[in-house]
Amino acid sequence: MAKVFSTEDVKQNNSIRVLRERLYSDIDLTLDARIAPEFSSGDGDVLRKTDLASVKQSIKTLLMTNRYEKPYRPDFGGDLGGLLFELMDENTGDLMIKRIKTAIQAYEPRAKVLDLKITANPNSQAVTVYLEFRVINTQFSDTLRIKLTDTPVAATPILPVTPDVVPDEILKTEQNERLLTLDNVLLRTDELGLVDGAILTVPFEDQLLSQDEQVLIVEQS
Repeated sequence: MAKVFSTEDVKQNNSIRVLRERLYSDIDLTLDARIAPEFSSGDGDVLRKTDLASVKQSIKTLLMTNRYEKPYRPDFGGDLGGLLFELMDENTGDLMIKRIKTAIQAYEPRAKVLDLKITANPNSQAVTVYLEFRVINTQFSDTLRIKLTDTPVAATPILPVTPDVVPDEILKTEQNERLLTLDNVLLRTDELGLVDGAILTVPFEDQLLSQDEQVLIVEQS
């Protein structure tokens, strides 16, 4: 909240001072991380939304949520999805406006609605919400545009990936890079074979031999 010290409270030859503390902070729902060199800190922590951006993200999440979608809070959300199947007339638009204002008043008290408009495209069964709001007790305002449609977004299929098995005692270079054969087969040491420290190929587990068929081993000293 902004705190203003009036000139009446101090000497007249002093200038007005304005002190402001950061109001709100929420996790960025993209879950992107601060990674160098894009971010100077590069600490890998999740990005955060602060102040106006935090409230704007919260309103968008609220209006995009339908009732019974949030566990243990069945009434949370703008509950606008079901209205997309109604006749797009003035009554439906008024009902949407009422639900939006009610949801914001109940679940996002940090915001005050300044202006709210709804446009409909019956051909594509889509509704666009234009919301102008202000963060209470501040002069920060912004406009949020949300497009609602009954057409589900096709999810990108994620194929199962079997992780590579990394055996113990993998041989590496001084630069900590794995040693590979010409066929990109990993090399490791044999701890259980007849020859102590023999070099094996993975996954074939064959011993590496010299041209005169001498077993290659790792130097133990």
